[in-house]
Amino acid sequence: LLPFVVILLFVKFSISLFYIFFAIIYFEGLLISFYSSKTLSLNSVTSYVFSILYCTSSIFMTFSFTNMDLGALLSFIYMPLVIFGFSEFIKNDKWIELTIGVTLIIFSHVLSSILVFLFIFVWFLVDFKQIWKNKIKMINLGKAILSVTLLTSFIWIPATVFLLTNDIKKPINFGMPSSLDLLSLLYTSMTNNILMSWGLSVFATIGFIFAPIIFYHKFTPTIKKLYWLSFAFAIFSTGLFPWEQSLSHTPLSIIQFPWRLDTVPQLLFTYIFATCLTQYLNSKSRPPYIILVLIVTITCQLSAQKQVISLANRHTSYNLLHPLFKNDDYYKPYNAKNNQPYLNYHISNANEINYVIKSQFPVNDYPDYYPKQSFIERENLSKDVGVYGVKTIKLKLLGNGEFRIAEHHLHDIRNFEMPFVYYNFVHYQVYEDHHPVNFHCSSTHLLTLNKLSREVKNIKVHIVPSKLSYVYNTIAIIGILYFAIEIYKEKRKRE
Repeated sequence: LLPFVVILLFVKFSISLFYIFFAIIYFEGLLISFYSSKTLSLNSVTSYVFSILYCTSSIFMTFSFTNMDLGALLSFIYMPLVIFGFSEFIKNDKWIELTIGVTLIIFSHVLSSILVFLFIFVWFLVDFKQIWKNKIKMINLGKAILSVTLLTSFIWIPATVFLLTNDIKKPINFGMPSSLDLLSLLYTSMTNNILMSWGLSVFATIGFIFAPIIFYHKFTPTIKKLYWLSFAFAIFSTGLFPWEQSLSHTPLSIIQFPWRLDTVPQLLFTYIFATCLTQYLNSKSRPPYIILVLIVTITCQLSAQKQVISLANRHTSYNLLHPLFKNDDYYKPYNAKNNQPYLNYHISNANEINYVIKSQFPVNDYPDYYPKQSFIERENLSKDVGVYGVKTIKLKLLGNGEFRIAEHHLHDIRNFEMPFVYYNFVHYQVYEDHHPVNFHCSSTHLLTLNKLSREVKNIKVHIVPSKLSYVYNTIAIIGILYFAIEIYKEKRKRE
């Protein structure tokens, strides 16, 4: 997302720009899927078909417009680099593609990284003897691990320190609710419904069920291995395993929902279907079948787009005409009993985007990664309210850590708790009307001013880079230089 952030420094955000971003992301996905899969297929038609089927699936639409999970979407985009990169490593001892893919997926989405690593680890165990006995493979694997460790150091080092020095509220453990049974998984996958696309897409399901029935005798050893690995993960994600009863108390609970294990199988079953369609069919019957599949693909994609539009225009979806506040009438059509929003609003212009930003959604709806001690202050955090004793003062959030005092106070205030969460090992500086002031961390982990002067109008909180940040940024730069040198060496070898 960094390129988009840079663009937004010079261009004002708009709804049109929002769709342009998605167009760029999808185009990037098509390119990555094509070129990465070609290292395994060695067939342009196979890679073309695979990239189109993979990037136009309803799952992509689900993560783009239903869940609005850009991190997960980008992980889907970069996943082919990891999977086909590891295949290239096993087959030809090449490691550059794998390294790039792993690095990008770590940058995109932590949970997806864990799921992909889990798949790669099982694959590694299957091919352990082949890798262990090959000195070149072991050296190249070491280079890949070293490169990824260095390149991502500015992420994993501060993240590790952050988790070790703060008592953080972890993402909600839903108890690993029982996954779908196999038949339900296949049914929901074949519906092409963007509200039910949790596991496999239509063509991935065909690659899962029908491709091996018809073409298994033509599968190469690599395709067979990838099929059975994917099959195992797909079956493991279903209700055949005691997710809710037993596995919810294991480290696997971090994935929250068992269907997330279908992430890599979705990719590989789609690839297997594309391979069967373009290589295993009779040469005379291939063109009409390929054309038919592409027509069905376009139809499914148009259907998914229509579902997005229908979802936005449904009778329970409203335009956001002003920011939402607690007890607002906008909540009532959705959950009047608990007085909480279901977020059934469609955004059609820049003003409505600003209304979303200014809406006071309760922290208790999204408590992940807050210090546990600050959870008791969630209402004040949501309302941008400062607290001293039993009294409060309303602040106006100006953005970028700056607040304006919205209510006049006649006296200096001692121990004024800002609606600003204080994390350990983060270095802050606080200014009152551009003058530095003393502060401390309250018992509820809020940034607290020792004294708030009555003349103060603006308060600015600034985060200062720590000495450790210079260390891990230097390590990352070393990683870039090391990886660039290794790429140059690999290029020289090919010449």
